[in-house]
Amino acid sequence: MTVLKAILGDITTQDVDAIVNASDHRMHYDGGVGATYQVAGPGSLEECKIHFPDGKDSGNAGWTSGYNLPARFVIHTSVPSYQAGQTDRTLLESVYRGCLALADKLGVESIAFPLIGPGLYGWPVEDALNVAVEVLSTNASNVKEIRIVTQDQFNHSKLERQLGRLTWLRLLQGVAVLHQRGFEGVRIYPGMRPTGLNWQLLITSQEYFKPREHFKPRYSSENEFVPDWEAPALRYNTVAGARVGNGYVTTATTPDEAADIILQDLPLLAKKFDDREYVVWFEGLLAVVTGLKRVPIAHAEYFEEDGKVKIGGDILFPAPPIPPHLRN
Repeated sequence: MTVLKAILGDITTQDVDAIVNASDHRMHYDGGVGATYQVAGPGSLEECKIHFPDGKDSGNAGWTSGYNLPARFVIHTSVPSYQAGQTDRTLLESVYRGCLALADKLGVESIAFPLIGPGLYGWPVEDALNVAVEVLSTNASNVKEIRIVTQDQFNHSKLERQLGRLTWLRLLQGVAVLHQRGFEGVRIYPGMRPTGLNWQLLITSQEYFKPREHFKPRYSSENEFVPDWEAPALRYNTVAGARVGNGYVTTATTPDEAADIILQDLPLLAKKFDDREYVVWFEGLLAVVTGLKRVPIAHAEYFEEDGKVKIGGDILFPAPPIPPHLRN
């Protein structure tokens, strides 16, 4: 399992196996010594000159020792210059892939990247963010932890949003995996915060669901069942980005990994229940939201639809089946 994180801070202080030093093709031999060389000490730059006297082409990576850095290795790579007409995004993608390939050869288990491309090399921030997240979240590397380190809050916030843009879907897919494992009592209760800006998801066991009239009699509906808000549950809000409980669920997370993260945070869900009706209903809901890339909404202050689930602007999905313990 690869954990992909956005970190706000200084890359030279990261306690990882390797950090990436991104520079031009000359590796800064002309006196433009970067922060990595300054912290690592003169040995790093001298080793770099010996190993790469002619620099490195874009996408090709090399390594030196970490010297005074917490990291054991520094992986050096050159960045294509957008300002010089190197605007093909595959060039930027190759930079990340080259670093990961070298990391695998070195046996690296954790690595920290800067956000490569914007600033000195002229890449638009959105392009740089998209490339970083897409390549690092779909990599076939053996690296277990990948950090993308930025020093400014603006880019960090944008990066966290990018990493978390599919967290909601991965969590739903994780629930489907739990059903496949025999934990058919796992249920969801998705909705919108009163502001209408943040989506939230509650995952708990079917035994904690009760008729809504138990909590709000004047809104009673024979089709609507809601969880006890004091019940043990995994709670997620999109404002948290990719952070889920004590872990991270990003675009890099597989459904099986998401299921494991859900269970780690809420072990009580690992119970064998028979509820094929809900499993079939959930499979249908998941198929629709996956196709539309729209979150499901079962509750919101502006939304009263007798237990049905709203998807997108105008789609109403049937209400979920009655929990087994409430069926006659």
